[in-house]
Amino acid sequence: MNDDEQNDLLTFDEALQVLGTSRPTLYRLLSSGDMRGLKVGKQWRFRRSDLHLYMDRGPVAAAIASSPELDSELAFFTGLTGRPSKASTAEEKIMEVIENIMADAIARKASDIHFEACVLDGAPVILLRYRIDGVLQEIRRIPGEMEDAMIARWKIMADMNVGLKNVPQDGRIPLKHAGKDFDLRVAITPVVFGEAATIRILDRSSVLLGLDKLGLTHDSLEQILRLTRQPNGLIVIAGPTGSGKTTTAYSCLLQGSGPERKTITIEDPVECQLNYTTQIQMNPRAGLTFAAGLRSIMRQDPDVIFAGETRDDEILKLELEASLTGHLVVTTLHATDAPSAISRLLNMGVAGHVLTLSLTGVIAQRLARRICPNCREEADLSQMVQFDTWRRLAAEGGYELPDDAKFYHGKGCENCGGRGYRGRLGIFEIIEMSEPLAAAITRGADEEEISEVALEYGMRTFWADGLRKAVAGETTVDELQRVIFTVA
Repeated sequence: MNDDEQNDLLTFDEALQVLGTSRPTLYRLLSSGDMRGLKVGKQWRFRRSDLHLYMDRGPVAAAIASSPELDSELAFFTGLTGRPSKASTAEEKIMEVIENIMADAIARKASDIHFEACVLDGAPVILLRYRIDGVLQEIRRIPGEMEDAMIARWKIMADMNVGLKNVPQDGRIPLKHAGKDFDLRVAITPVVFGEAATIRILDRSSVLLGLDKLGLTHDSLEQILRLTRQPNGLIVIAGPTGSGKTTTAYSCLLQGSGPERKTITIEDPVECQLNYTTQIQMNPRAGLTFAAGLRSIMRQDPDVIFAGETRDDEILKLELEASLTGHLVVTTLHATDAPSAISRLLNMGVAGHVLTLSLTGVIAQRLARRICPNCREEADLSQMVQFDTWRRLAAEGGYELPDDAKFYHGKGCENCGGRGYRGRLGIFEIIEMSEPLAAAITRGADEEEISEVALEYGMRTFWADGLRKAVAGETTVDELQRVIFTVA
């Protein structure tokens, strides 16, 4: 054995780390001949190349042997999708379980797959849930002994380190399903009872882009159009994670894109490819951060700039600089509503008079589930004990609830899976900068005063916008209370 081969040999414990398996399982693989090892004296040694060769074949077999539990889970998931099983080995069965989970989630139009090792009712399980229309739904409690194998399969597919279990990892899985291209973003993190995986499903072909597809009222649409027609300025799109900010931002970009305007974006990730738009994927490891990307974009002679997220004061200052030098800048921000978005920008250290020179508008939003059109029916107002509260909230937010207002709900049908909802629509708060609002911000007005001035000059609150859509039969008051969080 030469020096290079000797240096490439790993100990038994090192091999366990690379494979991400247990000592008894590795002994079983050696005895069955599935794994090659070398005896050096009384100690086992392993060539790294042999371990990687085995992993290329699939390390899932190292984590689980065929069992009645595995067969039962495979039967359950093939039953959901109607896809016949062709698997014979434990590894193939695990692979088919994962493939059927992905197919089932896509069929149900889930945005995320949640896969969590936990203990429920005293038993270790893998809790499988899908997020559908913004709400988590439990799908299955998979036996806990399958956790290692299933996490290993997710890691392999997402090009992660299978043996690394004590630190978070991120990866992606390109997937072609039913003639469509999907991009699955996988995040795995260690938890008390093992590991948890969250898989975001991005279906670029189903993204509904365009301001007319967001659920905007006529008044709100006109407000946004006025903002996007400005030659320069800063438009901030605010909301929590998963509220549709990127979709709204893309729709704003499309409004002004074309052969006569140059649009450049810096994003993490690039979720949809846009016409007439140069898109940059952020890569912090290579030094391509949002700030570095923005500085580079400024030298590319753009007309419109999209900065995926305003994360700190450095990014904000670059955005303000760009907007003051003749560019239309669109960005997103984590904030609860439109007035608090302005407060958050001020808290990043920018002076009020500087912000008002650049900021042209704020679009805050939530996503509410849309009532299924197939089973929509009028709701019983006698059961709505908070009707007077809804009327007050609507009035305070700029909308007078009609005396003969009717509300609706979905009773549940096959088309919506019995949920009464199908799809989602946006609920919006939009602030356009005005001279009175700029004066209030400059003199240091608090959030409450900013809200009062904004309401006087055209803003409608989430409750006003949402209740208007509830009366129109698009969503329910229960759904509004869920997504707007509080009833004052």
